[in-house]
Amino acid sequence: MTYDYHGTWEDKTGLLAPLNSPPGDSLSMTISLDWWVRSGASKAKLHVGLALYGRTWTLTNPGDSAIGSAASGKGPVGRFTREPGVLSHYEVLLVVVVVEVVVVVVVAAAVAVAIVVVAATAAAAAAVVVVVVVVVVVVVVVVVVVVVVVVAV
Repeated sequence: MTYDYHGTWEDKTGLLAPLNSPPGDSLSMTISLDWWVRSGASKAKLHVGLALYGRTWTLTNPGDSAIGSAASGKGPVGRFTREPGVLSHYEVLLVVVVVEVVVVVVVAAAVAVAIVVVAATAAAAAAVVVVVVVVVVVVVVVVVVVVVVVVAV
C-alpha cells in the first residue's frame, strides 16, 4: 500500500502519500517499495497506488498549517464524499476554481481603476467608466452564478 500513510486517526497533520518522507517522518512510498524489494519481492510484481483524494484535519491552532501541525480531529465533510476529513480530487478542484474566480475579479477591478485613472479627458473618462461598470457587473454576475452552482452541488 502506497497511500494513507497519515490521516485523521492521528493527532497531527501529515502527508497522505509522500514519494519521499519529510524530515522526521519514516513513512513514504520509496521506503515502502524499498522494504518490499529488500524482503524479496519482485519489482515486476509491485504496484504503486495513487490516491485521488486528500485527508483534512481541524487544526488545533488555525494559524499553524505546516505539515505535522497539531490537529483536534477530522476536517469538514466533503460535499460529494460526505465523509469528515476526506476530500475527493474534484472537491479540491472546486475550491481552487472559486479562489481563481475571486482573483480574476480583483484583477479586473484593479485594471478598471487603472483605466479610469489614465483616461485623459472627461469625455474619455466617462466612456471608460461606463465600460468598466458593465464589465464589473458581468464579472460579478458570473462569480455569483459560479458560487451558487458550487454551493448548490
